[in-house]
Amino acid sequence: MTTCFVAFGGNLGDVAATFSAAADALAATPGVSLAARSRTYRTRPMGDAAAPAYLNAAVELDTQLTPEVLLTEMQRIENRFGRTREQHWGSRTLDLDLLAAGTRVVATPRLTLPHPLAWHRRFVLDPWCELSPEWTHPVLGETVRAMRERLLVRPLPVHADAEELRRRLSRREDVVVVEDSTAAAIRFVSEHSARGPRNVLVPSGAAGGRLADDVLTAALDDPQPLVSTDDERGGA
Repeated sequence: MTTCFVAFGGNLGDVAATFSAAADALAATPGVSLAARSRTYRTRPMGDAAAPAYLNAAVELDTQLTPEVLLTEMQRIENRFGRTREQHWGSRTLDLDLLAAGTRVVATPRLTLPHPLAWHRRFVLDPWCELSPEWTHPVLGETVRAMRERLLVRPLPVHADAEELRRRLSRREDVVVVEDSTAAAIRFVSEHSARGPRNVLVPSGAAGGRLADDVLTAALDDPQPLVSTDDERGGA
C-alpha cells in the first residue's frame, strides 16, 4: 500500500457538497482506502481576481493502485462532477490534484510527482499540513510544515533574474526582492533557465509579470478554515 495525498479545489456550485461526494467516490474506488480528510478552506482565486472565491481541502489515502491508475480514477471523478478544462486556472466545479505518492519521484508527460507547484501554494500546503506535517519532499528535502512556514515571512523574500520583473516586484509592499537567490522563498527565472528547487520559470514581458502575480497570490494567501469539526478527520 502507498500513502497518497490528493488536493481538492473548486469554486462553482455547492463546492462543499461536491467535495464530500468526491471523497466518497475516491473511497469507493477499488484498491483505495480513505484515511483522513482536512478541513475545508476558503482561498483567493488565481488568474481572474473577479472569480468566486475557491474552497480547498486535501485527503490522505492508502492505495494499491499505481500513481498513473489513481490519476485516471481521479479524472473520472472530476468528469462525473462536471469538470471542464477550457481555461487554465479558470473557474471549476472540482479539481483533484495528486500531490504525492509516498516519496516517489515521477516525471512523465502526464504526471509529475511530487506535484511541481505545491511548494509555493498555501491553498495546498495548509490542508496538507493538517494531514501530514512531517511528510518530507524527496527533492526539496523539506517537510510540508517547513514549506508552509517558508511562505509565512513578511515581506516574502523573492528573487528575479530579469530586470523588468525585479522592478515590478520591488513596487509591492508584501515582498522584498533579494539579490542572493539562495535566501529567496521563490525564485523567478527566465523560462530558458534550468529547472530547480524553488525556481518558477516565467516568460519575458507582461506575461511573466502576470504569472509572477498569480504565483504570489497563492504564496501570500491566508486560507481560512470553514469548519473545525473532528468528523472530517477520519474520512468523509
